[in-house]
Amino acid sequence: MFDYVLVLGFGRIAEVLYIPWLIQLKSKIIICEKDVGRHTYIKKIVPNVEVSDYIPVAPQSYHGIALNLTPVFAHESTNRELLEKGWNVFSEKLAANSSTAWAELLSIAKQNNCTIVSAPVSANQTEEDRMLLDIRNESLGEIVEVHCQFIGGGPARRGFIQVQREWMLKNEDALRVDLAPYLLTPVVKAFGAIKEVIWMSNRYYPDVVVENTDRIIKPEYGSSEVGIGVINHSIATFLVSYRPNVKDVTTKIEIIGTKKGSCYDLSEKVSEGVHSFNRVQAALELLKECIEEERVYQNHQQVVSNVISCIKGE
Repeated sequence: MFDYVLVLGFGRIAEVLYIPWLIQLKSKIIICEKDVGRHTYIKKIVPNVEVSDYIPVAPQSYHGIALNLTPVFAHESTNRELLEKGWNVFSEKLAANSSTAWAELLSIAKQNNCTIVSAPVSANQTEEDRMLLDIRNESLGEIVEVHCQFIGGGPARRGFIQVQREWMLKNEDALRVDLAPYLLTPVVKAFGAIKEVIWMSNRYYPDVVVENTDRIIKPEYGSSEVGIGVINHSIATFLVSYRPNVKDVTTKIEIIGTKKGSCYDLSEKVSEGVHSFNRVQAALELLKECIEEERVYQNHQQVVSNVISCIKGE
Protein backbone atom coordinates (compact mmCIF):
# COMPACT_ATOMS: atom_id res chain seq x y z
CA MET A 1 0.00 0.00 0.00
CA PHE A 2 2.84 2.40 0.89
CA ASP A 3 6.57 2.26 0.14
CA TYR A 4 7.69 4.03 3.33
CA VAL A 5 6.10 4.03 6.78
CA LEU A 6 7.52 6.32 9.44
CA VAL A 7 6.35 5.47 12.97
CA LEU A 8 6.60 8.34 15.45
CA GLY A 9 6.92 7.25 19.08
CA PHE A 10 7.56 3.74 20.35
CA GLY A 11 5.15 3.41 23.24
CA ARG A 12 2.86 0.56 24.17
CA ILE A 13 0.43 1.03 21.29
CA ALA A 14 3.27 1.00 18.76
CA GLU A 15 4.86 -2.07 20.29
CA VAL A 16 1.79 -4.28 20.73
CA LEU A 17 -0.50 -3.07 17.96
CA TYR A 18 1.13 -1.18 15.09
CA ILE A 19 4.61 -2.65 14.66
CA PRO A 20 3.60 -6.36 14.67
CA TRP A 21 1.26 -5.67 11.76
CA LEU A 22 3.47 -3.20 9.88
CA ILE A 23 6.51 -5.49 9.75
CA GLN A 24 4.45 -7.95 7.73
CA LEU A 25 4.23 -5.40 4.92
CA LYS A 26 6.76 -4.93 2.17
CA SER A 27 7.13 -1.29 3.17
CA LYS A 28 10.36 0.17 4.51
CA ILE A 29 9.71 0.85 8.21
CA ILE A 30 11.44 3.68 10.08
CA ILE A 31 10.84 4.13 13.81
CA CYS A 32 11.46 7.61 15.17
CA GLU A 33 11.88 7.59 18.95
CA LYS A 34 13.41 10.71 20.48
CA ASP A 35 14.32 8.86 23.69
CA VAL A 36 17.62 7.35 22.52
CA GLY A 37 17.71 5.26 25.68
CA ARG A 38 14.99 3.08 24.16
CA HIS A 39 16.78 2.46 20.86
CA THR A 40 18.61 -0.66 22.05
CA TYR A 41 15.33 -2.16 23.22
CA ILE A 42 13.61 -1.29 19.93
CA LYS A 43 16.39 -2.86 17.85
CA LYS A 44 16.24 -5.98 20.01
CA ILE A 45 12.54 -6.66 19.50
CA VAL A 46 12.29 -5.21 15.96
CA PRO A 47 15.72 -6.00 14.49
CA ASN A 48 15.01 -5.30 10.83
CA VAL A 49 13.82 -1.71 10.97
CA GLU A 50 15.66 1.59 10.90
CA VAL A 51 15.61 3.55 14.17
CA SER A 52 16.11 7.30 14.38
CA ASP A 53 15.87 10.05 16.99
CA TYR A 54 14.76 12.72 14.52
CA ILE A 55 12.09 13.12 11.85
CA PRO A 56 13.65 12.71 8.40
CA VAL A 57 12.49 14.54 5.29
CA ALA A 58 9.93 12.44 3.44
CA PRO A 59 11.12 10.60 0.35
CA GLN A 60 9.90 12.16 -2.87
CA SER A 61 7.19 9.57 -3.25
CA TYR A 62 3.40 9.58 -3.04
CA HIS A 63 3.75 6.33 -1.15
CA GLY A 64 5.40 7.68 2.01
CA ILE A 65 3.31 8.02 5.18
CA ALA A 66 3.87 8.81 8.84
CA LEU A 67 1.94 7.36 11.78
CA ASN A 68 2.00 9.75 14.72
CA LEU A 69 1.82 7.59 17.87
CA THR A 70 3.38 10.11 20.24
CA PRO A 71 1.62 11.17 23.48
CA VAL A 72 -1.44 13.37 22.96
CA PHE A 73 0.25 16.56 24.16
CA ALA A 74 2.93 16.16 21.46
CA HIS A 75 0.62 15.43 18.55
CA GLU A 76 0.04 18.92 17.22
CA SER A 77 3.71 19.96 17.14
CA THR A 78 4.75 16.57 15.74
CA ASN A 79 2.07 16.72 13.04
CA ARG A 80 3.27 20.18 12.08
CA GLU A 81 6.88 19.03 11.70
CA LEU A 82 5.84 15.96 9.72
CA LEU A 83 3.81 18.02 7.25
CA GLU A 84 6.58 20.59 6.89
CA LYS A 85 8.92 17.72 6.01
CA GLY A 86 6.57 16.38 3.36
CA TRP A 87 4.89 13.40 5.04
CA ASN A 88 1.30 12.26 4.63
CA VAL A 89 0.15 11.88 8.23
CA PHE A 90 -2.16 9.69 10.27
CA SER A 91 -2.58 11.19 13.76
CA GLU A 92 -3.49 8.40 16.18
CA LYS A 93 -4.96 10.83 18.70
CA LEU A 94 -6.50 14.29 18.40
CA ALA A 95 -4.48 16.01 15.68
CA ALA A 96 -4.55 19.53 17.11
CA ASN A 97 -5.36 21.40 20.31
CA SER A 98 -7.98 23.66 18.73
CA SER A 99 -10.02 23.90 15.55
CA THR A 100 -7.91 26.91 14.57
CA ALA A 101 -4.72 24.88 14.93
CA TRP A 102 -6.34 22.08 12.90
CA ALA A 103 -7.06 24.57 10.11
CA GLU A 104 -3.41 25.66 10.24
CA LEU A 105 -2.25 22.06 9.88
CA LEU A 106 -4.53 21.62 6.88
CA SER A 107 -3.03 24.74 5.33
CA ILE A 108 0.52 23.44 5.87
CA ALA A 109 -0.51 20.10 4.38
CA LYS A 110 -1.89 21.82 1.29
CA GLN A 111 1.24 23.94 0.87
CA ASN A 112 3.39 20.80 0.94
CA ASN A 113 1.05 18.66 -1.18
CA CYS A 114 0.38 16.38 1.79
CA THR A 115 -2.64 14.87 3.51
CA ILE A 116 -3.34 14.65 7.23
CA VAL A 117 -6.07 12.55 8.82
CA SER A 118 -7.00 12.05 12.44
CA ALA A 119 -8.22 9.03 14.38
CA PRO A 120 -10.36 7.33 15.36
CA VAL A 121 -11.41 4.77 12.80
CA SER A 122 -14.57 2.80 13.51
CA ALA A 123 -14.11 -0.32 15.63
CA ASN A 124 -17.48 -1.70 14.56
CA GLN A 125 -18.38 -0.41 11.12
CA THR A 126 -21.30 -2.82 10.74
CA GLU A 127 -23.06 -1.40 13.78
CA GLU A 128 -22.22 2.16 12.76
CA ASP A 129 -23.72 1.50 9.32
CA ARG A 130 -26.89 0.17 11.00
CA MET A 131 -27.14 3.38 12.99
CA LEU A 132 -26.71 5.52 9.88
CA LEU A 133 -29.37 3.53 8.03
CA ASP A 134 -31.88 3.95 10.87
CA ILE A 135 -31.28 7.70 10.85
CA ARG A 136 -31.54 8.08 7.08
CA ASN A 137 -34.72 6.03 6.66
CA GLU A 138 -36.29 7.85 9.64
CA SER A 139 -37.33 4.58 11.30
CA LEU A 140 -36.79 6.16 14.73
CA GLY A 141 -38.89 9.20 13.93
CA GLU A 142 -37.64 12.68 14.73
CA ILE A 143 -34.51 12.42 16.86
CA VAL A 144 -34.88 14.11 20.25
CA GLU A 145 -32.06 12.60 22.35
CA VAL A 146 -28.62 11.07 21.75
CA HIS A 147 -26.79 9.45 24.68
CA CYS A 148 -23.26 8.09 24.33
CA GLN A 149 -20.79 6.38 26.64
CA PHE A 150 -17.22 5.15 26.42
CA ILE A 151 -16.05 3.26 29.49
CA GLY A 152 -12.63 1.67 29.82
CA GLY A 153 -10.16 0.56 32.45
CA GLY A 154 -7.86 3.51 31.88
CA PRO A 155 -4.08 3.84 32.14
CA ALA A 156 -3.97 2.47 35.72
CA ARG A 157 -6.24 -0.52 35.13
CA ARG A 158 -3.50 -3.01 36.10
CA GLY A 159 -3.06 -1.41 39.51
CA PHE A 160 -0.23 0.86 38.39
CA ILE A 161 0.63 3.34 35.67
CA GLN A 162 3.68 3.29 33.41
CA VAL A 163 6.08 6.21 33.73
CA GLN A 164 5.57 7.25 30.12
CA ARG A 165 1.80 7.45 30.67
CA GLU A 166 1.81 9.64 33.78
CA TRP A 167 0.79 12.62 31.66
CA MET A 168 -2.65 11.01 31.29
CA LEU A 169 -3.35 11.82 34.93
CA LYS A 170 -1.93 15.35 34.79
CA ASN A 171 -3.41 16.99 31.69
CA GLU A 172 -6.73 18.74 32.20
CA ASP A 173 -8.56 17.21 29.25
CA ALA A 174 -6.51 14.00 28.79
CA LEU A 175 -9.47 11.74 29.61
CA ARG A 176 -11.70 13.59 27.18
CA VAL A 177 -9.08 13.64 24.44
CA ASP A 178 -8.38 9.94 24.96
CA LEU A 179 -11.95 8.63 24.86
CA ALA A 180 -14.44 11.20 23.55
CA PRO A 181 -13.39 11.02 19.86
CA TYR A 182 -14.74 7.45 19.72
CA LEU A 183 -18.20 8.84 20.54
CA LEU A 184 -18.11 12.23 18.89
CA THR A 185 -16.79 11.07 15.51
CA PRO A 186 -19.63 8.66 14.61
CA VAL A 187 -22.22 11.12 15.96
CA VAL A 188 -20.85 14.03 13.92
CA LYS A 189 -20.66 11.80 10.83
CA ALA A 190 -24.29 10.81 11.35
CA PHE A 191 -25.89 14.11 12.36
CA GLY A 192 -23.51 16.93 11.51
CA ALA A 193 -22.16 19.53 13.89
CA ILE A 194 -22.64 19.28 17.65
CA LYS A 195 -22.97 22.70 19.25
CA GLU A 196 -22.80 24.38 22.67
CA VAL A 197 -20.88 21.53 24.32
CA ILE A 198 -19.95 21.88 27.99
CA TRP A 199 -18.15 19.32 30.17
CA MET A 200 -18.42 18.41 33.85
CA SER A 201 -16.06 16.13 35.77
CA ASN A 202 -16.23 14.10 38.96
CA ARG A 203 -13.75 14.79 41.75
CA TYR A 204 -12.32 11.34 42.35
CA TYR A 205 -8.52 11.39 42.71
CA PRO A 206 -7.26 7.95 43.86
CA ASP A 207 -3.59 7.28 44.61
CA VAL A 208 -1.84 5.53 41.71
CA VAL A 209 1.39 3.52 41.90
CA VAL A 210 4.00 4.31 39.23
CA GLU A 211 5.37 1.09 37.73
CA ASN A 212 8.89 0.03 38.79
CA THR A 213 9.26 2.98 41.19
CA ASP A 214 8.47 3.70 44.82
CA ARG A 215 6.37 6.70 43.80
CA ILE A 216 2.65 7.14 44.30
CA ILE A 217 0.94 9.94 42.43
CA LYS A 218 -2.51 11.47 42.68
CA PRO A 219 -4.45 12.38 39.52
CA GLU A 220 -4.94 16.10 39.11
CA TYR A 221 -8.29 15.67 37.36
CA GLY A 222 -11.33 13.43 37.71
CA SER A 223 -11.83 9.92 36.39
CA SER A 224 -15.18 10.56 34.65
CA GLU A 225 -16.57 13.39 32.54
CA VAL A 226 -19.94 14.12 30.99
CA GLY A 227 -20.38 16.43 28.02
CA ILE A 228 -23.73 17.96 27.07
CA GLY A 229 -24.45 19.51 23.69
CA VAL A 230 -27.10 20.22 21.08
CA ILE A 231 -27.62 18.49 17.72
CA ASN A 232 -30.27 20.23 15.64
CA HIS A 233 -33.36 19.94 17.91
CA SER A 234 -31.86 17.17 20.05
CA ILE A 235 -29.92 17.09 23.28
CA ALA A 236 -26.78 14.94 23.31
CA THR A 237 -24.79 13.57 26.25
CA PHE A 238 -21.32 12.02 26.21
CA LEU A 239 -20.01 10.02 29.18
CA VAL A 240 -16.31 9.11 29.21
CA SER A 241 -14.90 7.22 32.17
CA TYR A 242 -11.82 5.41 33.45
CA ARG A 243 -12.95 2.52 35.66
CA PRO A 244 -10.03 0.26 36.67
CA ASN A 245 -12.39 -2.57 37.65
CA VAL A 246 -13.78 -2.77 34.10
CA LYS A 247 -12.27 -5.50 31.94
CA ASP A 248 -13.76 -4.74 28.53
CA VAL A 249 -14.07 -1.39 26.79
CA THR A 250 -17.68 -0.34 26.17
CA THR A 251 -18.67 2.07 23.41
CA LYS A 252 -22.41 2.63 23.07
CA ILE A 253 -24.69 5.18 21.44
CA GLU A 254 -28.40 5.33 22.25
CA ILE A 255 -30.67 7.32 19.96
CA ILE A 256 -34.17 8.28 21.08
CA GLY A 257 -36.72 9.22 18.45
CA THR A 258 -40.38 10.14 18.52
CA LYS A 259 -41.28 6.66 17.22
CA LYS A 260 -38.82 4.54 19.18
CA GLY A 261 -35.32 4.34 20.56
CA SER A 262 -32.40 2.15 19.59
CA CYS A 263 -29.00 1.32 21.07
CA TYR A 264 -25.86 0.74 19.01
CA ASP A 265 -22.85 -1.10 20.40
CA LEU A 266 -19.77 0.31 18.66
CA SER A 267 -17.36 -1.58 20.92
CA GLU A 268 -14.53 -3.49 19.35
CA LYS A 269 -15.28 -7.20 19.55
CA VAL A 270 -12.56 -9.52 20.85
CA SER A 271 -12.97 -13.29 20.87
CA GLU A 272 -10.24 -15.51 22.34
CA GLY A 273 -7.73 -12.72 21.86
CA VAL A 274 -8.70 -12.11 18.24
CA HIS A 275 -9.90 -8.59 17.43
CA SER A 276 -12.89 -8.06 15.17
CA PHE A 277 -11.08 -5.49 13.05
CA ASN A 278 -7.54 -4.38 12.30
CA ARG A 279 -7.09 -0.82 13.56
CA VAL A 280 -3.77 -0.38 11.76
CA GLN A 281 -5.12 -1.51 8.42
CA ALA A 282 -8.17 0.72 8.86
CA ALA A 283 -5.90 3.69 9.63
CA LEU A 284 -3.84 3.14 6.48
CA GLU A 285 -6.98 2.70 4.39
CA LEU A 286 -8.45 5.95 5.72
CA LEU A 287 -5.27 7.84 4.86
CA LYS A 288 -5.09 6.26 1.41
CA GLU A 289 -8.73 7.10 0.71
CA CYS A 290 -8.26 10.72 1.76
CA ILE A 291 -5.15 11.01 -0.42
CA GLU A 292 -7.02 9.69 -3.44
CA GLU A 293 -10.54 11.11 -2.93
CA GLU A 294 -10.86 14.87 -2.39
CA ARG A 295 -14.53 14.61 -1.43
CA VAL A 296 -13.74 12.10 1.32
CA TYR A 297 -10.86 14.26 2.53
CA GLN A 298 -12.99 17.42 2.68
CA ASN A 299 -15.67 15.64 4.70
CA HIS A 300 -13.05 14.21 7.06
CA GLN A 301 -11.63 17.68 7.65
CA GLN A 302 -15.03 19.01 8.71
CA VAL A 303 -15.73 16.07 11.03
CA VAL A 304 -12.35 16.43 12.77
CA SER A 305 -12.82 20.18 13.14
CA ASN A 306 -16.15 19.75 14.92
CA VAL A 307 -14.86 16.92 17.11
CA ILE A 308 -11.98 19.13 18.26
CA SER A 309 -14.36 22.01 18.95
CA CYS A 310 -16.58 19.74 21.06
CA ILE A 311 -13.71 18.29 23.09
CA LYS A 312 -12.16 21.68 23.72
CA GLY A 313 -15.49 23.36 24.45
CA GLU A 314 -15.01 25.97 21.73
